[in-house]
Amino acid sequence: MHLQPDLITYNSALRALAERTWSTSTTLFQDLLDNMLQPDVITHSSMLTGLQLAGEWQRALLAFSHALAQRVQPNLIIYSAAISAFENSADWQGALSLFADLIAGNLQVDSTAYTSLMTVCRRAGMWQTALALLSQARELQVLPALILHNCVIGACETASQAKQALKLLVSLGDCHLQSGVTTYSTTISSCAKSAEWLQALLLLGQMNCVDLSANVVAYGAGISACERAAKWQHALDMLACVRSSDLQNNEITHGSATSACDRAGEWQPALRLLSVTSTRAVKHDIVLHNAALGSLRAGAKWKLSVEVLRNLRPASLRPTLITQTAAIATCEVAGRWESTQLLFRELLPLRLAPDIATTNALASSLERGRQWSRILGLLRPGTEADSITLSA
Repeated sequence: MHLQPDLITYNSALRALAERTWSTSTTLFQDLLDNMLQPDVITHSSMLTGLQLAGEWQRALLAFSHALAQRVQPNLIIYSAAISAFENSADWQGALSLFADLIAGNLQVDSTAYTSLMTVCRRAGMWQTALALLSQARELQVLPALILHNCVIGACETASQAKQALKLLVSLGDCHLQSGVTTYSTTISSCAKSAEWLQALLLLGQMNCVDLSANVVAYGAGISACERAAKWQHALDMLACVRSSDLQNNEITHGSATSACDRAGEWQPALRLLSVTSTRAVKHDIVLHNAALGSLRAGAKWKLSVEVLRNLRPASLRPTLITQTAAIATCEVAGRWESTQLLFRELLPLRLAPDIATTNALASSLERGRQWSRILGLLRPGTEADSITLSA
């Protein structure tokens, strides 16, 4: 005896699969159509939600169009999922248009719909639009309000609008809302993008005053703010706070602290950070090594630069053009044209094409060593060059 599944059975299966596998959901949906069943609003909601959660935004928008073509009256779930699908398409105007349709449809807009649209605005850096939506949501008393504030602060972060993010953080008290760790972390990250290192440190201190424990994201943002301002000592102090706490240190915090040392030309602490990563269960990555290599240029520490470069292979790391150029530049500053030439020759077996910065470092090194004739023999056809290269 063969039992024919009905629409309720299909809908139950699609709901169960919504957060698991979109491909199986698509197969089920097609099977439903093949069995001459008419999908309803629940069917389309489950399909659209599954595709949106899987990041299949193009398929999600096609599913939304299919629902409209079938004259299905979209509910709040369908609209919210379709709006969220626009996040990866960078089409914030399309999301805004859908939101307007939602309002026009006299549906009761909740925080999910607002959050979906604000997240799209965050991705696009449209902080003014997100701010206007927050004002609208306040008037409608949409809850939970803190999530909406966090979304707008996130949009300000993307657009490097630290002042606006700080204003929103302060305004939470006026709205009788308590800032959370996410609120502070996002605001600190906004300060980092604007190189507002002092404000970032003040916010980290403020978290302790309101009994909030800073997480690794907050500390990482603070360290990044110090990195952009070349405040390497403050960056190391915050890294020490992460180490002394129960937080899981990672390559991002170490990388930012090392980059702060690089910007300040402080090669000794940069190398110390590189050496302790293996003892603190921090993953070695090429970005960390690039920052350490960059710090060696100011001190013309070419031997150490070559040593760091040679230690990449035992660490199962492959040098990038940035890696190789940093080492070449250090040898150039040190007046070691032989090493500069050797490192430049390694680009070919590494399948790396030199850019203007690499070529200029080579040319400058050979010019200082009075080895002008060697430059043409090293440059391959298509190698980038500018007036600095040619003048050497």
